[in-house]
Amino acid sequence: MYLPVSLRFFLEEEGWGVTLYADHGREDEAPEPDAVFPVRKFKTTITHKAFVQAVAHFAVSLQVAALDVDRMRVTNK
Repeated sequence: MYLPVSLRFFLEEEGWGVTLYADHGREDEAPEPDAVFPVRKFKTTITHKAFVQAVAHFAVSLQVAALDVDRMRVTNK
């Protein structure tokens, strides 16, 4: 049994790349915060059209680490 750990989306010329990293069946407790643990990588690419048909809504926000987005005030409403 796989436990999803991380999901990564990236845009390529031919479509969307999707990578899933999954913990592969360790039955012990969660690793220590600084410990390295093994994962399996599952990667695929889907066309833009297939992505739009499969995903109802997709939004991503990126921010600069030095600035707190929660403290922003939009001035040009």
